[in-house]
Amino acid sequence: MANEHATTTLFFPAAISKTIDPAANFKFEYQNDDLSIGLLSGKNGSPSNLTVITDDGYIYSFALQYSEKIETFNFILAIDMAVGRIPNRTSHSVDNEDKEVKLDSPTEADDEPYEETEYDTLGSSNGEGDLYDVDREEYYRIFCENNYLQKSIFMRTFRQNKRVVLKLNNILTDNDEIYFVLQVENNSRKEYVVNGLSFFRKTGVGQLQKIINPIYVFNLQDKIDPQSINEVVFVFKRFTISSKEEVYVVLDELENDRMVMLPLDNTQINAPTN
Repeated sequence: MANEHATTTLFFPAAISKTIDPAANFKFEYQNDDLSIGLLSGKNGSPSNLTVITDDGYIYSFALQYSEKIETFNFILAIDMAVGRIPNRTSHSVDNEDKEVKLDSPTEADDEPYEETEYDTLGSSNGEGDLYDVDREEYYRIFCENNYLQKSIFMRTFRQNKRVVLKLNNILTDNDEIYFVLQVENNSRKEYVVNGLSFFRKTGVGQLQKIINPIYVFNLQDKIDPQSINEVVFVFKRFTISSKEEVYVVLDELENDRMVMLPLDNTQINAPTN
């Protein structure tokens, strides 16, 4: 639990080496004078996730939620609370190092357990590097999972065809990638069968539109039930466009005509929010 009035402090058994940040309404910081202490605060908004990797390779995962009332302000973490470990890192000696472990939510004892993550199956050619270097696809998955539930920060950035809405919620950058956080709303009484969700780059008037291929897609459903929402993230190698270019996001339905086309200009793509 977190809010803007109090600071929740997390004490890790080793120095923090990498974080995969939560949604923008949560803030996690750590100071150079003691890298094993993390400070968490938050503003009212959607729940999110936080992933922290310590320099001994252990991975800690947290479910974050805004709350006006904070009952516990300090959490002292142990190695056996990690969800997994990146191999080939110097580690502390623990009896249950080879066991699969689950991290329960530190705020509610009866919360459902986190999903087990098989990080011990990961490897790298030189035995070095963080999760981004060791398993790029898993890094994308965690980053998308931490950010795909964000509320829209753009005004009027959506298109609809009858009762099907395609909306841009956010654009984020991380390392060498750019993330498009999208939302598909099926407000009709009929199931929407997705034929494709594609990105096209238009270079000028009368020019052909060239498809942009993503390097990772998160949570795109094949079928969207009536009166439901599908949040999805598309990951691309980072790019920018000129003032004369546009990117079109096209949602296409199988065997039907409910196509939705969402244009994005250079001011949106070239100025991500994070």
